[in-house]
Amino acid sequence: MAIIFGITAFLFLAVLPVITIVLLIKPQLLKKLFKVKKPHRGKIFAITSGVALVLFVIMGFTVPPKSAEQKLADANAATMKQQQQVDANKTKLIEQQSKNIAKETAQIDKQNTKIAKNVEMHNSEIEIGNNNQYTYKIVSNSNIYDVKLSLLDKNKNQIDSTNINHSKTDWSITSKYSPDKVKYITYAISIGSKYYDSHKVLKLSNTIKDYPGIANNVVTNNTQIIKDQNLYSYVFSMNSRAYDAKIEFYNNQNTIIYTKDINHSDKTVTVNNVDLKPVSMGGTVAYIKTKISINTKLYETKNKLSLSSSFDDKDAARVAAQQKAEAAAAAAKQQAANEEAARQAAANAAAAAAQPKPSSSSAYYANCSAARSAGVTPIYRGQPGYSTRLDRDNDGVACE
Repeated sequence: MAIIFGITAFLFLAVLPVITIVLLIKPQLLKKLFKVKKPHRGKIFAITSGVALVLFVIMGFTVPPKSAEQKLADANAATMKQQQQVDANKTKLIEQQSKNIAKETAQIDKQNTKIAKNVEMHNSEIEIGNNNQYTYKIVSNSNIYDVKLSLLDKNKNQIDSTNINHSKTDWSITSKYSPDKVKYITYAISIGSKYYDSHKVLKLSNTIKDYPGIANNVVTNNTQIIKDQNLYSYVFSMNSRAYDAKIEFYNNQNTIIYTKDINHSDKTVTVNNVDLKPVSMGGTVAYIKTKISINTKLYETKNKLSLSSSFDDKDAARVAAQQKAEAAAAAAKQQAANEEAARQAAANAAAAAAQPKPSSSSAYYANCSAARSAGVTPIYRGQPGYSTRLDRDNDGVACE
């Protein structure tokens, strides 16, 4: 069957087309070969078509059966073709969806761009902060969108930017670039996680607040140091009551060891702490700095404070006063004792003068023991038995 199929296929695909072409070119051959009286192209086509039909039918009956491998290959090919068709349909659907999304996105972007253009902002003021930081404050007519603020130079190139959450009430961008470098501010509005340029350029504010300069004009002085019961007190005076302040105590290693907040209403402030002993007295306090609070931020004043040379050591004064009082009390006590001794001596003298005087010739005592045995002690000058030999301190009273 395979041989017949092969021969038939050869005749159908190779021989028959050649014969047809030859007969069309030379139709007289049809007359010679097949005795056709009036050969023409219609008859040629009819004959060749008939032959082709016969050959095709023979091929249909003689086609060899497919092997299992061929059937599997055909099935795989059909499956692949079907999958390719499915993929093509998916791709077409995705492309259509992408086009629809792009169209919708373009419409949304157009609407959101219009919204961004309607958001108005202006630079209200510029603050000069610590470490040469500049804060550009922004006021807006809307607080429902997040914002990206950008600083531009004179050529409108971006040199700095920041993102701001809509929940903030004070919008600002802090940068190292001064108004000499920054010439414009622009902004973009965030809608649906995408930023839309406002296409607006803000002019810089003419209001510039130099807070470090303000802080440097506030003068704080340590006017006195007081020591009282081992507690060191530092007295400060300020030339301004407009701002709160913070006083910081430093050691020689430039480390803060103590801080004290000062209310703006306190023109004179006293800081008490047992550990604030000056370095000159063997302590740790080497110098002091003051920071001024402006709008909840601290700004350091220009110079550090030297410790006051006015030192009031109340402990030493208290000890000296106590020693002086004790010395005065001891002197008063000694004076009272002396006065009592003089009074007693005068009383004894008066008592002795009132007694009858024995003859001086009969009164002689070899020592005070003899005089005491005679019961005549003490013996006063002028009385019988008195002798300078018995009055060793020569105070007029012998054998006291």
